[in-house]
Amino acid sequence: MIIKREREMSDAARQFDRDLNLERIEHQRQVTEKKNAIVLLKQQLQCVRSKTTVDAKYYRKEAHAQTCSLVRAFQQSERAQGIKINELEKSRQIEKDAHSATLNFLKERHQQLADDLRRWEERYAADYHGLQVEFERLTQKRVANLERLTMLKKRRGKELEAERLCEEQSMQQKELDRCQASETHKKHGGALVIQTAVRSFLQRKAEDDARRAAESQAP
Repeated sequence: MIIKREREMSDAARQFDRDLNLERIEHQRQVTEKKNAIVLLKQQLQCVRSKTTVDAKYYRKEAHAQTCSLVRAFQQSERAQGIKINELEKSRQIEKDAHSATLNFLKERHQQLADDLRRWEERYAADYHGLQVEFERLTQKRVANLERLTMLKKRRGKELEAERLCEEQSMQQKELDRCQASETHKKHGGALVIQTAVRSFLQRKAEDDARRAAESQAP
């Protein structure tokens, strides 16, 4: 966006320079035409005066009235040409003033555009530098976040592995406790059987001993 505006401002400045040159050339052409017209009118006026003088000299006696009429006509033409010359001079002065004002305006506008262009270039440089610094900071932050994420993933993997091992150890311990409990129960049952058999054996032995003693004491 900033580059586009800079290009537009540069194009506008170049267009103003071209318009200024065209305006200067047109003004010079018009001034030259007006000067040529003035010179031509002066030449015509000089010719009219010369003719008036010659005619008055040669025809004064013969045609005094006609001469006076011609003189008045030429004088009137002279006044008209003088008025026309004055009007052309005024028009030329007005165009000159207008050209000067236009030239000053275009110069001021050109300077303003140049100042605006310089300010935009400075702003673009400052903004670009700021964005570049921000980009570098974000890049460093992203790298740090990736490193931290990798570390957290590794740590989480270790934690999950530790939890899995703990669960396996817990299940193994439960299975071992169950097996030990079953073995203890079996051993306890066997001990009870042995104790019962020993008691039965001792009881039978005592009964046998008592019967033999009774038999030995009988007559």
